[in-house]
Amino acid sequence: MTVSTKIVPVPPEVMAALALEGLYTAVTDEYGERCSEHEDRCPVCEAWKVFDSMCGLFELDPAEAHSAVILSDGTTASVIY
Repeated sequence: MTVSTKIVPVPPEVMAALALEGLYTAVTDEYGERCSEHEDRCPVCEAWKVFDSMCGLFELDPAEAHSAVILSDGTTASVIY
C-alpha cells in the first residue's frame, strides 16, 4: 500500500483554531467549566477571560472555538463549525 502526502497552505485562522482547541481543553482540565457569573480575581474567570481574548484576536467565537473542524480541498485548508 502506498501512502501519499500532500502539503497544503494553512491560513493563520486555521492554525489559531487548532491551537485554541488545545487551549480550550487545557483551560477546562486545569480550571474547569466557566463560572455562572464573572468575578474579578477569580482564577477560573481570569483563565476564561484570556481564552476569550485569544479567540477575539482571530475573530473566532469562544463558544465554537473548541469544536472547529479542519477541511482541505487538496489546495488549502479552512475551518468550519
